[in-house]
Amino acid sequence: MTPRFALPLLALAGLAGCSLLFDPSKAPPRCPVDPPANPDSLVATVGATGVIEWSWPAVTPASSYKLCTTVPGGAEQCRTLDPAAVCSAAGCVVRDEGLVLGVRVSARVQAADECGLLSPTASAPTTSATPISTTSMEGWVLTNSCASTTANVVGGLISIDQSGFACSSTFLTGDELWGDFTIDADVRVSPLSGSGTGVGLAMHANATGHRLQAVAWPSGNGAMDPAQVFVREGTQERIVASSIHPLLDNGFTHFRITSSQGVVSWQLGTGDSPPEILRWPDTGAHAGRIGIAASGAGRVEVQNFVVRTPGTLPARGPSAFTLDFADGGYGATTRLGGVARLSVVPCPPWGDACGGTCAPAPGTSCARFERVGLGYTILGFDLPAGVDTRRAWDLQLRFATQPDAGSVLVLDSRQGILLYSGADTTTGLEVTYPLDGGLAAGAWHAAAWHFEPDAGRFGLTVDGQPATPATATFPPGSRDRFTGAFWMGNFLNTRELYGSDVHIGQTP
Repeated sequence: MTPRFALPLLALAGLAGCSLLFDPSKAPPRCPVDPPANPDSLVATVGATGVIEWSWPAVTPASSYKLCTTVPGGAEQCRTLDPAAVCSAAGCVVRDEGLVLGVRVSARVQAADECGLLSPTASAPTTSATPISTTSMEGWVLTNSCASTTANVVGGLISIDQSGFACSSTFLTGDELWGDFTIDADVRVSPLSGSGTGVGLAMHANATGHRLQAVAWPSGNGAMDPAQVFVREGTQERIVASSIHPLLDNGFTHFRITSSQGVVSWQLGTGDSPPEILRWPDTGAHAGRIGIAASGAGRVEVQNFVVRTPGTLPARGPSAFTLDFADGGYGATTRLGGVARLSVVPCPPWGDACGGTCAPAPGTSCARFERVGLGYTILGFDLPAGVDTRRAWDLQLRFATQPDAGSVLVLDSRQGILLYSGADTTTGLEVTYPLDGGLAAGAWHAAAWHFEPDAGRFGLTVDGQPATPATATFPPGSRDRFTGAFWMGNFLNTRELYGSDVHIGQTP
């Protein structure tokens, strides 16, 4: 006889309202063998006084983040962060306030899974930045100024006032450890200032006397290359790169300067991502303080001064361009100066100085530069920012002058690479490489330059024949790696100059 209490166990469990079946929601997490991935990057942003914002892209999946910071001589401070509190679709941001000005803070960030397993420490992204003030003078130093120069920081506006036309000043902050960074700022020359006043950003300023300055002038100052990069070594200052792009008149122009691995990129214009106007390799890979720069008499102002580390260079633009005067697009890439008038006309059907290969094709449109007064006629254009000036690159053009022309300046750069039609011309307009010998007027000519910076030389052919400049050394001894604005135009007795097929590009 079977006892009544010997019912199947499952039946008893069911009678009791319980279940012995497995419930996954109540099981402990199954920890993975491999740790989660690290965030792709860590960016430090300074701008507000005594504040650093740490930002990184979210990691999927990550249950938490570990952010560790340290200052020189101090112990590392780590905190665990909930993604729900610090992350959004745009990424993760942590804001540290009340930091000591001028004391660099280093940081690293790691992701953790639900079991607390951290991403690898050795490959965790790291960065550092120095808190600055944008509301007071604390931490700012005025250097290389005239006796009458003053500077101020009030409520986010940073300014320099100076009365000397020969004054060149910098107003610097932070420490000397700024190496890779991106600076964003809005800059302007005050409407009360004269046209000879320029404003820009200074960087890599250190105790050895090295300083890099990117300074631009309003369009009314008449310079063909109103955006210039200066390098200062001790008391010596020289232009190492230039562009045809000026400041906005009577308004703020947005600057973005990026220094990364010894390369400096300058973006200038309007909006959050202005176009890149030049890229220059600062071959010394220097580090130093950052700030603003002023040149000439007047008032300059900078606002929305923000620095991010590390610096990320913009994507390279095209490594070549050809000026097509037929499509009207030259206005965006050229700058007209001097007593000049520019028009686009059919290329004159003149003779060919090189046996049939110099003249433009029939029906081609040419740029005609006309001198409408006493002086010169200049058309400036930039080297494409996508050209790597540490590697070989080329420049070619076709040109012709009216039959009764006298001396003509065909091509010029701020670095002094010139071609003249007059014989034995060795002076004027920063001549460094004059080409001796006459060029026939009323005929088409072609010139081609081939630059080899790494080899320290350049070559020039005119009308298909090798030319012999005064020196073939490149870059010039007083310059660093070359990039800049070129000028093409008339000079002195020449009334009209025609240009066609201007091409600049990386050597294939």
